[in-house]
Amino acid sequence: MDYITSMIFSEAWFMDSSGVKYKAGGQLLLSVIIALSMTGCVKADSVVKPVTPSGKVADMFVTHKSTTSPATGEEIRKYALQIKYAIESNFYDIDQYTGKQCVLSIQMAPDGVILSIKSDGGDPALCRAAMKAAKKTKLPSPPSPAIYDVFKKAVLDFQL
Repeated sequence: MDYITSMIFSEAWFMDSSGVKYKAGGQLLLSVIIALSMTGCVKADSVVKPVTPSGKVADMFVTHKSTTSPATGEEIRKYALQIKYAIESNFYDIDQYTGKQCVLSIQMAPDGVILSIKSDGGDPALCRAAMKAAKKTKLPSPPSPAIYDVFKKAVLDFQL
């Protein structure tokens, strides 16, 4: 699965499942780092085998196949840029925070509404301004469930 590893508003970095990093450019200063975590792994060819050969029991163990495809690096990059522009449009007097940093954690609903936001450290004044800008922002709806899965919990790293 491709996913975004970090996004500074002047550039974005993506890493695919083979560990190859890609760089995408932009003109902005805000940085977005998506916090992804895996809680477990399942071997793709593993199956559940019933103890008895009974057809009724065996029919209960059907392999589930996902109908959604994973998000591509390009889809992730495009949506990350939409988030960046949406928050930046509500960020005023950005020049007074040059050289400062703030890290925010957000949780997003499937329709793009920010459900929660908290400061995870950095310059207090910048964090207040960044939280104010993010609270004013209704993020665009993710274009697919796969994109939502990537962005539903995000860490925004403002480095100005």
